[in-house]
Amino acid sequence: MFRKQIKDTEAIMDKVKETIADLNKEMDECRNNLETLSTKEKILDKAFRRDIQELSPIVQEFAIKLYKKRPKPTYRVAITSAVLRDLAKCIISQERSLALTPECLDFLNAVDVLDEFVGLPPTIDEATWNIICKHRRLRIEYEVKLRAVQMQISDGEATLATLQRRVYFKKEKIAKLNVEIAKLRSDYLTNMHNTQMQIVLRRGLVEVPLTGSMHDFDDAILVPRKEIEEINTKIREAGSKKLQTILQNMAFHRVIMATEWEHQKERMEINDLIEQTNDVKSVKFTREMQQYIKAKAMGRKTEADSFEQEMEAMTANYESTIKDKREKYAKLHKQINFYKEQNVNLDQAIQNINIDVCYLKIHEEHDLASKEKEMVDARMNALLRRSNLIQQIQENHQEILVLQTELELLRLKTYPTFQYKVINTE
Repeated sequence: MFRKQIKDTEAIMDKVKETIADLNKEMDECRNNLETLSTKEKILDKAFRRDIQELSPIVQEFAIKLYKKRPKPTYRVAITSAVLRDLAKCIISQERSLALTPECLDFLNAVDVLDEFVGLPPTIDEATWNIICKHRRLRIEYEVKLRAVQMQISDGEATLATLQRRVYFKKEKIAKLNVEIAKLRSDYLTNMHNTQMQIVLRRGLVEVPLTGSMHDFDDAILVPRKEIEEINTKIREAGSKKLQTILQNMAFHRVIMATEWEHQKERMEINDLIEQTNDVKSVKFTREMQQYIKAKAMGRKTEADSFEQEMEAMTANYESTIKDKREKYAKLHKQINFYKEQNVNLDQAIQNINIDVCYLKIHEEHDLASKEKEMVDARMNALLRRSNLIQQIQENHQEILVLQTELELLRLKTYPTFQYKVINTE
């Protein structure tokens, strides 16, 4: 089904491409016509100026103004290039075609109105007017044809863009169909190769974490038992080879270390022998040594023998001195031990005395605390007594003040007495 759709779409695309090629050819022709018309414009202007060159400059100027005068176009909306070509023919032939629209007919009527010999200055005669009208109609025809060609080119470009868009959409459709075909093919192959089969395995042979869902086996791979056993045997063989190699390396390393030790020992012995030979070579064989050797060989005593005797005597003296020093050291060691024992006894006595002193201090401090408490209590009692006395004095003072105020009030209550004389009324 998809392949048939692809074939049909490709056939349509081929037809559209052929149409596009034809349109491109026609567009090239239209562009050539447009170039031809653009060159014709200059020819028309030159022909008009050549026909009016014998006139006066004023008439030429006025003729150019009339030549450039155009009727108002009324055919701009909903008109085709074919209608415009018919309109251009009618402008020259001054006929009316049945294919013209009302707007085109109005335009032709407006051109006819412009050609009327009315309202012109007296400097322009009828022959000049005919020349102006003729060239103006040719120029209007040229402009209409130019517009028709431009409209044809724009329509062709729009059609070409539409066809190209259609080709693009068809290509997209073919691509989508190919994608769907590829998807169907992959789904078909997946369904062919990934068929569901129920396999019962022992739990120890499953190396997949199980959660109780079928999705646990989405990426599981079945491996034959024989292959796993072969891999295990190869692993064991490789492990045994590795162990043998390690043991061989260790033995070889021990041999190398022993060889290096022997080599170093022999090197040190060589160095010692070299030093001894150097010492022997550096010793000077003096005359005294020669005499000593001769005396020894002849069995006579030499100065060296007397020197040896002196050395033996000095050694004996030093040994006796060392013996005396050792005896003194032993005595001092005994005295030190005795003094240490005495120090231990003294430390014990001092500790006992310190205990007694601490006991006495504790009791003395207790007596002092009791005395201090008594003093504090006595002081507090004195303070309380003083405060009570002060309070009593304040109360007495207040009572005195009250009594004084009462006395004053009583004094104020006594009425004053006036001096008077008894008048004898007899």
